[in-house]
Amino acid sequence: MSEIQIISKESHKTLANTTEKTTTLPSEATVVLVKIPVNDISTVKRDGSNAVILLKNGETIVIQNFFNEGANLDNSLVFQGEDGQLIWARFKDAENDADADSDADADADADTEGAVYLEETPAVVPEAAPEVPVSDVVYQPIQSVEPLLYHDGGMNPWLWAVPLVAGGIIAAASGGSDGHGRDNNNGNNPDTTPPDTGAVKFNVDPVTADNVLNAAESASTVKVTGTLTGIPADAASTVVTLVINGKTYTATVDTATGKWTADVAGSDLLADSDKTIDAKVTFTDAAGNSSNVTDTQTYNVDVTAPAVPEIDPINGKDPITGTAEPGSTVTVTFPDGSTVQVPTDPTTGEWTVPNPGGLKDGDTIKVIATDPAGNPSAPGSETVVIDSTPPDTDGVQFNVDPVTADNVLNAAESTSTVKITGTLTGIPADAASTVVTLVINGKTYTATVDTATGKWTADVAGSD
Repeated sequence: MSEIQIISKESHKTLANTTEKTTTLPSEATVVLVKIPVNDISTVKRDGSNAVILLKNGETIVIQNFFNEGANLDNSLVFQGEDGQLIWARFKDAENDADADSDADADADADTEGAVYLEETPAVVPEAAPEVPVSDVVYQPIQSVEPLLYHDGGMNPWLWAVPLVAGGIIAAASGGSDGHGRDNNNGNNPDTTPPDTGAVKFNVDPVTADNVLNAAESASTVKVTGTLTGIPADAASTVVTLVINGKTYTATVDTATGKWTADVAGSDLLADSDKTIDAKVTFTDAAGNSSNVTDTQTYNVDVTAPAVPEIDPINGKDPITGTAEPGSTVTVTFPDGSTVQVPTDPTTGEWTVPNPGGLKDGDTIKVIATDPAGNPSAPGSETVVIDSTPPDTDGVQFNVDPVTADNVLNAAESTSTVKITGTLTGIPADAASTVVTLVINGKTYTATVDTATGKWTADVAGSD
């Protein structure tokens, strides 16, 4: 989108910067600097009190209140190309045109060598003027907007008196008058001091959140940002440019927040030879003097996806485990669509998540690993296997020993703790757990099992 800068003719200060397609001018005389090459323009016309710019790409820009005759305002329209070339678009029936007949005489003057100028008025004819469309304006290349600004009470009067050169193009002087038609060589030197950048703070933020370009980012548009504060007060224009992979990107500057943004092709960031963004902010004052500040940002590239994560066999109750790229994050997706994210061990790559329960035989668990740069792996999957066959007890030998030595509970034993014992052998090989319980007087006691000796023991209240 095109940038528009509005400059006060009285104070010579920038009143606003905007990228809106419709802009309303303030109630003071201004220079409207539209940063579009003239060759991109189809037509410039007047529509009531508005100036309307039609671009060849179909875009329309409307400058509202440009012709505010009631307030007797004096607004000027200037276009700026990417090379910095300024073209004054002078409306044929506006901008205090004291010599409208000069437009009609343009063709007659085209056969002369150069243009006929007022006596003692300096001007320079450019070597080559751009091809421009036919519309409600005539076009004049100028070296700066300075002559359009007010100096000691008015605009340089010679600007209105210079006739047109062939093709509707005229060359304007670069500030050769002091605002009253006098030559600057008579004691009023032109401004040659560039904007002071001593207070400027300009930097490029890390590229992406982690300053590492991943595969997805390299195939999309990356928003490169930065900060800019301390803009010189006399800067009529502020332009931030980035050079990436030999291409120049122009950023959008928000002077209110001190932020700038540029949309950059991720493919250029990927292809850049030194993986460094070269950034520059250029300040240009109303007289055309420039100064700049630079900064760089080096970044890394990781576009390699991790290997497919490995998943251990899954049953209906044990934790779900596996391995993936060390330092990556795995996302486990369960059959119901819910997910869990856990980091892998930075050395071994091992990971584990709780079994959600309720898994059915044949369910599928999917796992994706994402590396620190944000590159995802292809998904790995594992099918849930639920074992519905109980352990085989055919070889089990299980018994309870006599209660006390004589299997008779006496008075003393009934008021103390009695150790109930027994034997257990032939435990099934697939038994994940073995539990011995005793029910006495309606109460359940759990025994301690020693699988090595085949013995079990439970302490029981003699009162039970």
